[in-house]
Amino acid sequence: MAGQGLTALRLPMDGDFMKLVASSGSPVRLAEFDGRGIVAFEAGSLSAAGFGVVAPLIIRNHLVGLMALGETNGSGNGS
Repeated sequence: MAGQGLTALRLPMDGDFMKLVASSGSPVRLAEFDGRGIVAFEAGSLSAAGFGVVAPLIIRNHLVGLMALGETNGSGNGS
């Protein structure tokens, strides 16, 4: 439906996907998780919601969250 967006998406903080993102220590393109088992499902859920890049939010060596950024449309502006 037009105008309706993602209202909630929960990922387990102690899950494999979050552990992989945290271990990278930097932004990661969701496409890098294609074909990687259970983490591919979580990455696919984020991708289906319109996100293309995720970055771990780490404070004092502890993962506290995830920042998800939308895909760009090629012009440098977010889609």
